[in-house]
Amino acid sequence: MSPEEIERTVQFLLHQQAQFAADFEKLSAKADQFASGLTSLSAKTDQIAGGLTSLSAKTDQFASGLTSLSAKTDQIAGGLTSLSGQTGQIANGVISLSVKTDHLADGLIGLTSIVGRVADSVGQLAAAQQRTDLQLRDTDQRLKETIRMFERHLREDHGRRPS
Repeated sequence: MSPEEIERTVQFLLHQQAQFAADFEKLSAKADQFASGLTSLSAKTDQIAGGLTSLSAKTDQFASGLTSLSAKTDQIAGGLTSLSGQTGQIANGVISLSVKTDHLADGLIGLTSIVGRVADSVGQLAAAQQRTDLQLRDTDQRLKETIRMFERHLREDHGRRPS
């Protein structure tokens, strides 16, 4: 091999190494973006989990309220037995209890709606994760195809400059 050929070969190898380093930098940047996206997705998942925990605590408070309401209902029933002569006052107490029960039922309906929205949000999050996974696979496939085309170009061109 002549010194000129060795020089061209060395220049070709140096050019290839520089191109590989540049391509690797781009790939590293994409990997960093992907990691950032996953971190963001993880934070949103943590927010949803926190919301579910809060919802669970409110449900426990609601159950406690129901227990308290049940105890008050028992007191009213005992009062009805002992105060049978005061029917008018008892009727007013029952009406008040009915209004509170309606409010409680409205609260249950609202809670059911919230739970439904949380379930929808979780479903949307899962769908978004699936779309992200598909996009990552597609990007990976395109990157591999680009690398194959680049390598084929290098093999066919041998680093020669056009005349």
